Amino acid sequence: MRQTHGLAIAWGMKMRVIKYIIALLVVVLIPLTVYGDRSGYSILVKRNVYADVTAPEFSSATIAADGETITITFSEPVTGTESDTFNLDCDGASGADVVLTYASGSGSPNLVFTSGESIQSTETCNLDFDGDANDFEDTSGNDLADFTDETVTNNSALGATCVTTSVTFWWRCEAVDFTATSGTLDYSANDKTANMGDGAALAEAAAKNETYGVDLPNGYDYVLFSVPSTTMDEEGRFGIWIYINTFKAGMTIFKMRYDNDNLATISLSGTDELSFTWIDSGTTRTALVTDNANLSTGTWYFIEGAWKTSTDLRELYKDGTELTYASGDGATIANFASDPSTFNLGDGSIGSFDMYFDHVIISSDSTDDLETTCKDQDNYDGS
Repeated sequence: MRQTHGLAIAWGMKMRVIKYIIALLVVVLIPLTVYGDRSGYSILVKRNVYADVTAPEFSSATIAADGETITITFSEPVTGTESDTFNLDCDGASGADVVLTYASGSGSPNLVFTSGESIQSTETCNLDFDGDANDFEDTSGNDLADFTDETVTNNSALGATCVTTSVTFWWRCEAVDFTATSGTLDYSANDKTANMGDGAALAEAAAKNETYGVDLPNGYDYVLFSVPSTTMDEEGRFGIWIYINTFKAGMTIFKMRYDNDNLATISLSGTDELSFTWIDSGTTRTALVTDNANLSTGTWYFIEGAWKTSTDLRELYKDGTELTYASGDGATIANFASDPSTFNLGDGSIGSFDMYFDHVIISSDSTDDLETTCKDQDNYDGS
């Protein structure tokens, strides 16, 4: 009887152990199978959480084929739109410390900037960044790390040297008189002397290339030259950098003359368009007027005018793109009644206006692409 009682007690204990094990399986193993973790149960899991304290860094920079668009790539997305913290240092016509102006890309790893100078294809360039707090930062608020002399990939398609026998006149406005004794012989193809009228003056503020440009601050201000070729009444192309501070409707940019007779003018039409007026041998006056120039104050533009009487060609360009016309397109033009003797830049008449100009180029070939090959060159090579 005692033996039977002992067996019962032992059996009961075994059953309690078995029930405990089953309960343990229900509590622990089944949730692990279903959920794959221990969430919601009495087993604690410790996780480490790390804060982002790493500053974004420079990865690469590339100059586009237009020579003016620069894309800077960073190690992670960067937010910022400052325009005075990146400097492009180049060893050619554009020079050192070219300030880049923000264009797009904030919030991504690729920020796009516009260069204040056109970069030529053979120039070697480096990029510097010296920013203030919060100028450019990642999503965690870490400031972009400063850097200096980072190599820039130059994919510019702009020609390294303006070599064309068609260019007959060249002036970058570094001096009023660029004869051989002035030390600026390289800037001209034929050594003409500029006569400054009234308030016209060389000024640093008026410069698009190098140190000086010409400031025409008011009425009767102009610069006068002898024409480089008497065949300009048959064919030619004129190019110039202009920057308008104050508009005057009808203000002259370029004018060809015989004595005091106007033969051809490129001028402002209204407040933001251009007009190319031609007076031919029959004293017929025709005006080619644009409808999409959309000029504005405070902006540099490279303006070109082309003409060829044998094909009745007249064209106007802004920054290398031909403009469209509201009137005068395809009008018949003939040679002037007299060979041109002078040309002038600026208005030369009464009125309130204010304009800068720089880097004057004239070609005897109406098809010369001055925008691409010549407008920012240091020197002219007519060989």
